[in-house]
Parts: sequence; C-alpha cells; structure tokens
Amino acid sequence: MSSDNSSSNSALNIVNHYEALHETSNKLSYEFTQQLDKVQQAMKQMSKSTAASGEVYAKSVQNLSKTLNESMETNLSLITNCDELDKELNQLTILSNQIQSVNKALDELQKVLF
Repeated sequence: MSSDNSSSNSALNIVNHYEALHETSNKLSYEFTQQLDKVQQAMKQMSKSTAASGEVYAKSVQNLSKTLNESMETNLSLITNCDELDKELNQLTILSNQIQSVNKALDELQKVLF
C-alpha cells in the first residue's frame, strides 16, 4: 500500500506541476500577446508620424519655394526701380549743371548791368 500511496503522490505531484506549468504558459502567452499589441500600436503611430512628417516636409519645401520666388521677383522689381531712379537722378545732375551755368550767366549779366 505504501507503493500505491507513493505512486499516487507522485502522480498528483506531476499533475500539480503540469497545471502550474500550464497556468504559467497561459500567463506568458497573454503577456506576449499584450506586448505584441503594444508594439503594433506603436508601429501604427510611428507610421502615422512618418507620413505626417513627410507631408510637413513637402509643404515646407513648397512654401520655401514660393517665398524664394516671391523674393526674387521683389528683388528684380527693386533693381529695376533703382535703375530707373538712377537714370532720373542723372537727368537731375544735367539739369543742375545747366541751372548753375544759367545762374553764373545771370550773375555776370547783373554785374555788367549794375
């Protein structure tokens, strides 16, 4: 009877050990599934962030290009206006010289008359 008792204790230990292993296996499987879900959510978020950053980059490049084109057009307009102003100022220099000549002539005429 001792051998029956010993063998039933041994069988009971094996069953208990098996159930403990099965329970541990189920817990590990559940935790693994939870971790996989977290990784999947993180990867989806990373994908969305990557797509969003790509859109921001593309929009930034478009805006920079537009701003540069506008700046170039403004600079060209400024250069053109400066050239026109320079031409007009050259005309004023000629006119100023002519006025000085007339003033000298008037001064000489006034000296002769008075």
